[in-house]
Amino acid sequence: MSDERVTLIRYRLERAHESIEEASVLWQTAHYNGFVNRLYYACFYAVSAILLQGGHTSSTHSGTRHLFAQHFVKTGKISENQADIYFTLFHYRQEGDYKDNYRIDKELAEPWLATATVFVKTIERLIQ
Repeated sequence: MSDERVTLIRYRLERAHESIEEASVLWQTAHYNGFVNRLYYACFYAVSAILLQGGHTSSTHSGTRHLFAQHFVKTGKISENQADIYFTLFHYRQEGDYKDNYRIDKELAEPWLATATVFVKTIERLIQ
């Protein structure tokens, strides 16, 4: 694997961790739509990193989700249960970012920080 690809994978993992930190701040200030946005991006950056490691890239979020499902979920490298947080956050991020007058419910979102953090760490372990 080229040094450039290794650097980009590391960068994306760093962005995943930064996004989790940003989500924590947004949670503390009761900005739940932003909280979900940042958690989604944490998962997205981690997924992008592991796909890149395998030589897969996509220019769209839908394509990234499809490639992840194809190469990691369907093959059993990541359980469907674990991958569900990524797919769930995608849905709620779309709602929160693009739907007028939509607010993420605090009680619904509460477990997602821990689940997304575990997801990112799982991806990181697979990369290493």
